[in-house]
Amino acid sequence: MNSKVKRDVYGTEIAYKLKIPYDNLLKEIEKWSARNQKKEMADMVSSELRKLDGYGDRVNPDRVKYPDIVKIEESVLGILLKYPEFYRETKDLFEDLFVSEFNKKIYGLFKSAAETLGENLSNFDTVMITQGLPDEETFRIAAMTAQIEGKAIQKDSLEKAIDALREKKKKLESKISAQTDVSNLSFEEMAEIMKQKGMKQKDKDKKDKKGDN
Repeated sequence: MNSKVKRDVYGTEIAYKLKIPYDNLLKEIEKWSARNQKKEMADMVSSELRKLDGYGDRVNPDRVKYPDIVKIEESVLGILLKYPEFYRETKDLFEDLFVSEFNKKIYGLFKSAAETLGENLSNFDTVMITQGLPDEETFRIAAMTAQIEGKAIQKDSLEKAIDALREKKKKLESKISAQTDVSNLSFEEMAEIMKQKGMKQKDKDKKDKKGDN
């Protein structure tokens, strides 16, 4: 019973029939609802965590192609979302470092919110970036932060994750550049090479434009 209106109607009827104070009953209903919603969220997060280890990922299809890189991207995002104050230490973290389109979008949303908050990063809340997102994307973001729960996270944890991501991205770019002979490649492989090269050029153009300003 997650609807407040339904809880109010239900509470009024039961309180009248049982001749007990409505406020007391409402408090119990609210407690029950909170526990129920918490369990539903936990179940959804668990489901998303299972998806992160499998295939057929509809939220982030790039995970199937680049599982190692996307896993590191999610670690970076999970740390930033859990410890937004670490953002001040990420001067060299740009959107183009992310290979997957979904994680690039999430980082862009986080970066925008962080820049808006300025020195008040402690006021950051994931709601600031999940508003308007589909439920499955919101739960995926929750799963990212859930993965680092209980881990000893320090500032250098983020730095190491970013360094690892940069190294993986560099190796991917080298592999793509080395594939100059496309005669033996499938259509899908050629399309992926074109996509990655296009993304790289687009990000370079954005940086150059930003530098001109």
